[in-house]
Amino acid sequence: MRFPLAATAVILAVFLALDQAQSLYFQFPNFTITDQSQLSLSDNSSIALGAIQVTTDARGASIGNRAGRVLYGRPFRLWRRKGKNANFNTTFVLNVSNMTASSGEGLAFILTADRAVPAGSDGQWLGIVNSRLNGTTEAQTVAVEFDTRKSFPEDLDGNHIGLDVNSVYSKRSVSLNDSGIYISAAKAIKVVVQYDGKNLTVFVGDDMKNPVLSEPLDLSAYLPEMVYIGFSGSTSDHTQLNCVKSWEFTGSEIKKSKLLLVWILVAGSVLLLLVGVGVAFFFYRKRVCEGNRLDNACPNIEEEILGFSTAPKKYKFKELSRATGKFNPKNKLGKGGFGTVYKGILGGKEEVPWINIYSGMKSQARRKKH
Repeated sequence: MRFPLAATAVILAVFLALDQAQSLYFQFPNFTITDQSQLSLSDNSSIALGAIQVTTDARGASIGNRAGRVLYGRPFRLWRRKGKNANFNTTFVLNVSNMTASSGEGLAFILTADRAVPAGSDGQWLGIVNSRLNGTTEAQTVAVEFDTRKSFPEDLDGNHIGLDVNSVYSKRSVSLNDSGIYISAAKAIKVVVQYDGKNLTVFVGDDMKNPVLSEPLDLSAYLPEMVYIGFSGSTSDHTQLNCVKSWEFTGSEIKKSKLLLVWILVAGSVLLLLVGVGVAFFFYRKRVCEGNRLDNACPNIEEEILGFSTAPKKYKFKELSRATGKFNPKNKLGKGGFGTVYKGILGGKEEVPWINIYSGMKSQARRKKH
């Protein structure tokens, strides 16, 4: 494995292990009967006329004093212990129309631990809680309500939104009258709800620059790790059609921590790199040693030999070539396992046998004696 490739593999492995978030995304431009397989609908909810009917619109049947919920079928991991909160962005279009002279009662975007509609949550409770659960931690529901009736003294008016935390007594509420938006006017109303893990922000209508409501909120303080997302609604003696015409959701879920896997991958990758470096260094040294031995006949050995008192005298190659008549075959004395022996005359008077030793493939090492 080449080093750049190995390093890239290590980096990718670590980043993949550290990535602890995965996306949940779905989009319903409108609603059809086939979408029921992806949704959880309560008994009083249905899909009709291309929209979710959070509370029934059955013709000829009583639609008063009803509560309903329509939730996405798969739960969403909102947070994890020793981890950060998830974030999400959802856009939906509401259409609410009165069926009686005055509105009643409202609907909400909810995050909840329980898919079931609380018993007795019709009327003023908006399908969020009932009188027993209201204001208790057992409720485990956070909602953005779109209230069309002033049912409690705490309600601002009959046309407001509110942030509800385990209660229909809103933590914060804002009237929509000043913005010219009327929830029960039988018109499509676009809503965007954003949560960044710390703050919840709501836009209503076409103005996407100025939020109607923005509030610091740690959802992990009120909700379990796994929640269902969707809508709830209710009617009372005063009735209305609570419709959701489209819905899009994008969220980053918090997955199980992979710190142990990170350490395993890092340790394994580092070990792999060290082994690779060691193998490469071994072959590099081997190649260098072979090159030195072939080209220079291991000069260290020559230095050791020359250190002896009986060491042979060292001659230049051109001197030996001249002494043997350029290695004339006539001066050849013999050939052994270590090379060919020639007879030569040095300085015109000293006869010297020279052993020419061939070592390796293309270079030769030579030793002289006299």
